[in-house]
Amino acid sequence: MINFKLSLGVLSLVLSSVNPQLIGGACSIVNTSMFFTGGANGNTGTPSNNIYDIDLTATFGVAEANSQLKGFQLPSNARLPVFGAVFNPTLNGTTIYVYGGNQNNATLSNNGSPISGQGVDQFNLMTGEWTRGNQANPPLLRESFAWMTAPTGVYIFGGRITNTNQLSNELWTYNVAKNDWTQLANSPDVPAMRYTTGVRINDTLIIFPGVGDDGIVKDLTTVYVYTISTNTWRVQPTTRSGRRQVIKYKPIAYKNLVLIQGGVNNLNSTSSNFTAWDDLLALDTNSWSFTNYKLDSDYGSTNRIGYGAWAIGDQLVQFFGEPSPTQQASGGANFNPMQVIDLKTFQAVPTYKPPPPNFFTSNVSITLQQHHGLSTGAIVGIVFGIIGLLLIIIGVVFFYRRKLRNLREELSPPEYFGGERTSKHMSKNIANDNGIVWATPEDVPNKPGTNRNTLVSNTDINSTGGTLASTGSGAQKNDMDQRIFSLEETQLAPDELNHRFES
Repeated sequence: MINFKLSLGVLSLVLSSVNPQLIGGACSIVNTSMFFTGGANGNTGTPSNNIYDIDLTATFGVAEANSQLKGFQLPSNARLPVFGAVFNPTLNGTTIYVYGGNQNNATLSNNGSPISGQGVDQFNLMTGEWTRGNQANPPLLRESFAWMTAPTGVYIFGGRITNTNQLSNELWTYNVAKNDWTQLANSPDVPAMRYTTGVRINDTLIIFPGVGDDGIVKDLTTVYVYTISTNTWRVQPTTRSGRRQVIKYKPIAYKNLVLIQGGVNNLNSTSSNFTAWDDLLALDTNSWSFTNYKLDSDYGSTNRIGYGAWAIGDQLVQFFGEPSPTQQASGGANFNPMQVIDLKTFQAVPTYKPPPPNFFTSNVSITLQQHHGLSTGAIVGIVFGIIGLLLIIIGVVFFYRRKLRNLREELSPPEYFGGERTSKHMSKNIANDNGIVWATPEDVPNKPGTNRNTLVSNTDINSTGGTLASTGSGAQKNDMDQRIFSLEETQLAPDELNHRFES
């Protein structure tokens, strides 16, 4: 395992203290460590060029987070984004990818000055070196957009275009392996927004409302759903009846839920209706209904704004952000850089616990811990359904093969050995001048009956209909061996039968 802490410590200055208030940064996981990158100082608004690293394999108390975090100050030309995207699609490797955001009203750059490029930059955690993005036809650089990690790279939606201040409703995807951007479908039903957020659950992107051109935060009564495989949008109402406006939070997908914690309802902190939320909302993506959970505030500040977050095992882990500028930290506690919420009880807890080891060995990134696919029960049901279907098909094939074999035996000529007739079946139907008569389903072997003079209509005995064609008049010209006799109906002695077949 590569020791990122040692490598970064050699390359740059190790910080002796941790500033817990950083707004607009982002979390990414590389191997067994979480890195918090970028953001701005919550007190001064000064952009940060620090990276903080914490070991996710250790158990520790939330109150000890400051001592567990290791901070590394990057060179001054390593500018990190505020309200941009920082992602690592695979959980493994040595690289994090950075796109968008702003720095003191300037776009992301290596030297601190505005730039015209709009690419994805790469930062090597081993060497501390930046690689400037150079992709063809990238989207216009933006900040305060929704970004959703995928195994192939990242999806981005909306945001404010940095150079024009215009809002966007565009959807793009960046493929890491191909190093290229693709613009996807947009919809007139999905408004242009900044401070919008989103999650990816398997084949679906769920985009949450942000701030429109009117500067008003949109309500959670509606979300916007994009299906990746069909490149289509739909507007999805939720069942929420009460108003809830919220921005500056990081939504997290957990099983079939999307979790929203903290955030604020207004861009203007001096507004009379400004509120910093301290509860947890859980959106069920099956019923599109919200459930509200009031959090225990004894283990940190629950009114957290502009933080980074991940679902790690059955825990929602939040890093940094800032408290409400107008409200005291919940419970009177000092704001600390970490909060852990147990997703089995939906309560804040005092201790972080490592996830199972396979969390870190997977290379599918966000699909493992955030975007669970089919449940175990569903997978088992599908497997048994396939097995059942195969058994039905085998049964049908066996039935028709057996039926066909019986029909062939029924129509086969009698065999004579030593003057005696040998046959597996004796049909109660006989050949007549209208053609060969099919043995009806109620035939019983070795039981005589009456001739039903049944006509049949298919020349292929191997066809699915299982019938033969009527020969019409003149059937007497057919080979006599095709005729089927019942000894009891013909009332002929064996010698007479032999004579007829020999003549």
